[in-house]
Amino acid sequence: GLVALEARAAGLPVSISRNVGAKDMVEENANGFVVDGDNCDVIADKIKILARRDQRVRMGLAAANTARNHDWQAMADTVSELYAMELQC
Repeated sequence: GLVALEARAAGLPVSISRNVGAKDMVEENANGFVVDGDNCDVIADKIKILARRDQRVRMGLAAANTARNHDWQAMADTVSELYAMELQC
């Protein structure tokens, strides 16, 4: 989720696999795409959409706007907790 959030903060639309937890961060066709990771045809179609500058700009602006509303401190706390749990193993 952190990579997707950082991409959105940079004004980049994201493409997320349905199989990961960060999919709830993506508004389909607004700030990115949620795709089946093993469906190459769908992934290719999404790349073609993003090849169009107007779509990239529109989705990038939406991505940046949604990232601004995200609680960065909560994300940092979550990452810190995950590192702490891993270090205890």
